[in-house]
Amino acid sequence: VDEILGVMRFWLELGVDGFRLDVFNAYFKSTGLENNPRRWDLIGLGATIVHPFSAFRPVHSMDQVPEMLEVLAKMRSLVDSFGGTLVGETCDLTGTYSNAPQYVGDDRLHQAFNFRLLESWWGARNFSNAIRDWARATEWPTWAIDNHDKFRSATRWGSWTSASVTNARNRLVALLLLTLKGTAYLYQGQEIGMKEKWMKRSEIQDPVGHLLWPVFQGRDGCRTPMQWDSSCENAGFSSGAPWLAVQSNYTEINVEAQKRDPDSVFGAYKQLLQLRKDHFDTLALGEMAFPDTNDSKLVHFTRTSKKSGHTLQIIINMTGSVVKQLETRVPTLVIASGSGVGAGKLIYSTTPQAKGTSVPEQLEPYQGVIIQLV
Repeated sequence: VDEILGVMRFWLELGVDGFRLDVFNAYFKSTGLENNPRRWDLIGLGATIVHPFSAFRPVHSMDQVPEMLEVLAKMRSLVDSFGGTLVGETCDLTGTYSNAPQYVGDDRLHQAFNFRLLESWWGARNFSNAIRDWARATEWPTWAIDNHDKFRSATRWGSWTSASVTNARNRLVALLLLTLKGTAYLYQGQEIGMKEKWMKRSEIQDPVGHLLWPVFQGRDGCRTPMQWDSSCENAGFSSGAPWLAVQSNYTEINVEAQKRDPDSVFGAYKQLLQLRKDHFDTLALGEMAFPDTNDSKLVHFTRTSKKSGHTLQIIINMTGSVVKQLETRVPTLVIASGSGVGAGKLIYSTTPQAKGTSVPEQLEPYQGVIIQLV
């Protein structure tokens, strides 16, 4: 432990802002070194060949809480002395991440990752449940929908047949991520809607991919070089041969092209980041209120500033159909019948064609909005 703390101090003295602890809750094992018990459910049986680690319940190899908390207290004290941040990647084979909150606190982590939203199937109820449970379990949640281990969200949640639907969903994800309470983490390429690359076996570098291909290609597909422009020289990433091959769609999906298009995925992230700054007390620090019951088509919640009482309503249509009569589906939204003008003001929409500031009475397919209520 002292050696690790010395390494951390070395980097803190060089000026790093903090550390991300990889699967930190697996650092300690049971002192008896007992074997983990087998899982006999469908996941456990299926994982025996594809992912043997998941075929066992890690009761002896993860979440050895007393030892872990003792070390986290030492790490936190060191990082705090430099004004840094300590965030941990929680491993939870159940997919609930109910073990994460216990590791966050004054003498523990500043933040812990919970990947339940990332691992959810596309759908209003799935998203709402994941968000509500995590937001109620911790004072300061973290939100990530892409990382270096998972299929990219543009592929995972996108359409296999329609680029426009995929981009619409990408913009919805941006709206959701940047209006939730807590810290939003963006993974390189997410802001332009980079997709998963399907790897040839000869292209794979990830040892897991080598072992399990073609059943599982590993994690290289989400780790391909950033697509900066449409140049033939590795999408502007490097003049040398990159570690991983560039995604073939770089001529269409790249930073340079999207910088010129305000309606692009990149444009949505820029606008939403600016809104988050403009409404910092509300969108970054404000309270978040989620309804107790889920809508089958909409994800909706409010953010309220603790200083001014300023309230923003976020409504996201997760479906490919028009959602009408918003005033009956979203109790906090008051709309004058037939006029389209209510108590609030529209300040952002993910659909480029939305005009004006009047509160809409319906949402178009895959449309998300921010409405200023107070």
